[in-house]
Amino acid sequence: MPSSRLLVLVFVALLPSIAVQIYNQTAARWTGETQVEEKALRMTKFFGAEQDRVVEGAQQVLIALSNLESVRTKDGAACARQFTRLLPNYPSYLAFTAYALDGRPFCSSVASAARVDDKSFFRMAVENKRFTIGTYSSDRGVGILSFAHPILSDSGDLLGVVEAQLKLAWLEAYFKEQLLVRKGAALTISDRYGTLLVRLPRSGKIGKTLPDAYRPLLAAEKEGTLRDNSFDGVSRVMGYVPVGLPPAADFFVSAGLSEADALSPLDEAAYRGLALMAFAAILGMLMAAYGARRYAVPEVAKAPVVEEPQPADEMRARIALVKTGTNDSGG
Repeated sequence: MPSSRLLVLVFVALLPSIAVQIYNQTAARWTGETQVEEKALRMTKFFGAEQDRVVEGAQQVLIALSNLESVRTKDGAACARQFTRLLPNYPSYLAFTAYALDGRPFCSSVASAARVDDKSFFRMAVENKRFTIGTYSSDRGVGILSFAHPILSDSGDLLGVVEAQLKLAWLEAYFKEQLLVRKGAALTISDRYGTLLVRLPRSGKIGKTLPDAYRPLLAAEKEGTLRDNSFDGVSRVMGYVPVGLPPAADFFVSAGLSEADALSPLDEAAYRGLALMAFAAILGMLMAAYGARRYAVPEVAKAPVVEEPQPADEMRARIALVKTGTNDSGG
């Protein structure tokens, strides 16, 4: 019984330490979850900046094309030869095409160029006389993103529009290389209308619609984070930057990482801490039990108790003696 009471006392003494350990681990996980969200948002902005670099590269290419003499003079034959010669130097593009103001192509690196007066990239380039980013489309079965730039005369008059068609398969491969170094990471890029341009780690979603969980975020007022497992069933913390916000204002960008992978160091530390605490508690109770047995005070043997005669018993004994004596004398 004393050893049992001692074990209870040891356990009660350890309770505050156990509570503090649990609180510290819980607080560390909360902090870790916040850090993961911040990391996901930083990753999103990084990929947004990379997308913006791709856009800037397209703009520089189109500025150079729009200033070719054969383009400005609408010399179709010379222009087509130059476009065809230049295109292999830019493997990320499917075609270069120059259009007159009515949308008819007068020069292209491909023979199958079609009229584009109904395309948004062309209309915006004509209306605003500036570099324009289109939306998802396909040409000859290939998913593309069109960029356009006005062709201007020396006096600033609009002469036409030149287009560069970026291959989305190339864009996805470009981001996939960067994503491989981030374990459990995922990336989504869509155009301003929610059509997927990049969807990793599992490809094959180009041209599909943005998942339902993301569609309300297209026009969100600010960046943020969410939990998502729609990629491959893996729960991830995803950052997102909606359309209209930098660094890639013409796109919706979302990137993140596996919650389990990101928090595994914290979880492992928590498990180690709790295991050590449990070991210390068990060791303490075992030592207490051993000490209680090893150094227990031996019980003192009790002396036998002799019952004192009661008055009634004593009286009966005396009467018996008297009677015995009387009988002896009479005989």
